[in-house]
Amino acid sequence: MPTMTIPRTPAVAVARELRRLGLQQGAGRDFRVAGHYANGERTHTYVLLLTRHANEVVAANADLIERRTDEGPFPFRVSVRYFGTDRPAASVANAGSRVREAPAAAEEPAPAAEELPAATAGCRTGDIVAVDGRPGDWELMASAGSGWEIEAARPDHRQRATVPASALRPLPDAPHVRRGDLVIQSFAEQMRAAVVSDVYRCGRWVAVKTHAATEDMPASTTVDDVESLTVVTAEQVQRAVRLDVEDGDHRGWIFQAIVTRRAGQFRVACQCLQGMEVCRTSRQIGWCTTLEAARSLWEWHAAGSIGPAPADRPSAAADPAPASTTEATPEGAPTPHAPAEPAQPPAIDHRERYRQERQAKGLDWSTRHAAAVAWAAAGELVRDESGTVRRVAPGRAGRKLAAALLPPLVGAGLLADVDRDGETRIEPTPDGRRALLVWDLHGPEPIERPRKKEGLPLPPLPGGQEARRRSDAFRADEQRRSAERDRWYAELTKRQAADEWQDRLWDAWARVAGIRYRLGRKRPLGWAPTGEEARFRSLDPAVVAALREEAAAGVGEVAGDSMEDVPPAAHSADVDRSPLHPDTPGAPSCCNLTLQHWSASIGVSGRADSPTGKGRRHEPQDPDPQHRGRRRGDRRPRNPRDRGSRAQGPRPGDGRPHHHLGPRPEPDPRCV
Repeated sequence: MPTMTIPRTPAVAVARELRRLGLQQGAGRDFRVAGHYANGERTHTYVLLLTRHANEVVAANADLIERRTDEGPFPFRVSVRYFGTDRPAASVANAGSRVREAPAAAEEPAPAAEELPAATAGCRTGDIVAVDGRPGDWELMASAGSGWEIEAARPDHRQRATVPASALRPLPDAPHVRRGDLVIQSFAEQMRAAVVSDVYRCGRWVAVKTHAATEDMPASTTVDDVESLTVVTAEQVQRAVRLDVEDGDHRGWIFQAIVTRRAGQFRVACQCLQGMEVCRTSRQIGWCTTLEAARSLWEWHAAGSIGPAPADRPSAAADPAPASTTEATPEGAPTPHAPAEPAQPPAIDHRERYRQERQAKGLDWSTRHAAAVAWAAAGELVRDESGTVRRVAPGRAGRKLAAALLPPLVGAGLLADVDRDGETRIEPTPDGRRALLVWDLHGPEPIERPRKKEGLPLPPLPGGQEARRRSDAFRADEQRRSAERDRWYAELTKRQAADEWQDRLWDAWARVAGIRYRLGRKRPLGWAPTGEEARFRSLDPAVVAALREEAAAGVGEVAGDSMEDVPPAAHSADVDRSPLHPDTPGAPSCCNLTLQHWSASIGVSGRADSPTGKGRRHEPQDPDPQHRGRRRGDRRPRNPRDRGSRAQGPRPGDGRPHHHLGPRPEPDPRCV
C-alpha cells in the first residue's frame, strides 16, 4: 500500500479527502477550495460544493471526512442542513461550529416556550450574552435545567460550559441576528435569502450565512455585517413574485421586493439592458406599486419606449394571477400575491448616533490601542508576578505587550486591573466597553503614532464616567480657587480703601501746610485742622472729623499718662493750658503751621491774639527722624577732586542761611 505524505496546508488536506470519495476538483466540476481573508491574512479555509451530487456525497460521509482530517494536522468540520426540502446542503470548513440537521420528515418539534424553566425567561437559543466571571461574549446553545449550555462566540476554539441562568447578562450591543435565522441583505433588489450558521464579533458583529444551491447558482458561504442583514420568514421569500415575461425579442422578469421601504413593490428587468431595471425617467428604477402597473411598464419597454412611460397607477382591486401565454411561471412557484408585511426596523435615534460618532472621534486611538482594548475585552491580557503584561493564548504563556501601550489607556479610565481566580487580569471598564463599541460601530480614522509616542496620555471617553469625574474635580477646584480669589480681593479692597482714606487725610494736611510733593513727607500724628482752615481749604467734613477724632484720641492718651503724677490741686491751674481742640468752646484760637522740605520741617505755633507776638517759637522738625541720619552740615574741607560726587554748599536743614525750604506758606487770614 503506497504511503501518503502529510499535507502541508489545509487546502491540500481537505481536497485529498474529497478526491478519495470520488469527487472531482476544479471549476465546473464538483468542488473548489477557497479561503476567507481579513486584512490581507487568510483566516480560515472552506470548500465550495458546486453540484448536487457533491452535496449528497459529503452529507453521507460527513463523519468519515471529519475523522480522516482529525488524524492529520488540519481538522475540518462538516455541517449538513435541510432548508425545508429533502436535499442536503453541506458545507466544509476549518472554522465555525458544526451543524447537523435531520430531514424535514424526521425533524422533531421544538419545545414550547412555556415548557422552558422560569429562570430562562427572556433568553432564547442563539442569543449572545455576557456571563458573570467569564470574559468575552457567549452564545446560548441549549437549556440545561435551571441553567444554560453556552459556547464562546468566536469563529474557532469554541469552549462549551454550563452556567446558571442568574449569571447571564444582556449585552448593550447584542446583534439582532441569531444562529439559524433566515436573513436577506437590506437592499430592495436582493432576492436570495441565506441561513445564518454563526455569529461572532470581528471588530463589529458579523454573521456567517450559507446560500442554498439553485439551478442557476451553486451553494456558497459568505460573511456579512449584521447591520446589513434583515431577518425574514420563509413565507416572505416564497410569496415574492418572480415572473418571466416575453414579448417579441425582449425577454425579461418582474420581481417583487422583500425588504426595505420598497417591500411589496415591483420592478421590471430585461435582457436587452444586461439584466438591469427598466427606468421611467433618467436612471431611477421604475418601481410599481401593483403588478398591473409593472406589466404596463414592461409593455411600454417592449414596444420601444415610445412616448412617456406609463405612470404608476395603484389599484384597489387585487391583482389577478398571471395567465398570459407569454408569461411562464417557474415550476413549483406559488401563485403571485403580495407578501406578508415585513417587520419594520427600529427607529434610528439620530441623537444617540451623533453622540456615538462624537465619542468615537474623541478617543484619539491608534490601531494598537484599539487592539489592546479588544484583547482586554476578550480576557487575553494577564499581568504576571513580575508585573509584565502578557497576551495569553490557549496552552501558551503568552507574548509580552509593549510597556508603553497600556498606561495611557489605564490613565484614561478605559482599562483596570481585576483579580480573578488568583491572577491579575486587565479588563475594560464600563467606559472601555462603551469606547470599544462606538469604535467598532463607526470606525473613525485612527491616529497612528510612532512607538516612542505611544506613552502619551489619551483623553477619556467623552461623556463617560472618567470624564465626569475629571469634570467634577475641576469644578470643585475652580470653586475653591474662586473662593480664595474672592477672599483675596476682599482683603485687597479693604487695604485699598484704607490706603485711599489715609491719602485723603494726607491731602488735607498737605493742603493746609501748602505741600505739593509727597516724597519723604509723612502726616504728623495728632494733627487736626482748625475750623477756619477747614473752611478756607474747603476740606471734606468727614476727613476733618476723622482727623479731630484721631487728635483727640492721641491727646487723651498723652494727658492720661501725664496727669497721673500731677496732684489734684494743680489740675485747676492747668485747665486753660490743656490741649483742647480749637473748635472747643473756651479754647484759645491758635495758629499751627508746618513748613516741610526734603529733610527738615519748621513748625510755627502761637497765640494769634497776642499783640506782641510773644510766645511764637520756631522749632526745626525732622519728618522722619528714625530713618534719617543726623545732619550737621558739611564740615569737611573742599576737595578739588570731589566733582559732583558730593553736593557742594549748604544742605537743607543744616541751620545755615540761603537754604531752600520750599514755597512760602500762604498768609494767615486772621493775622492780616
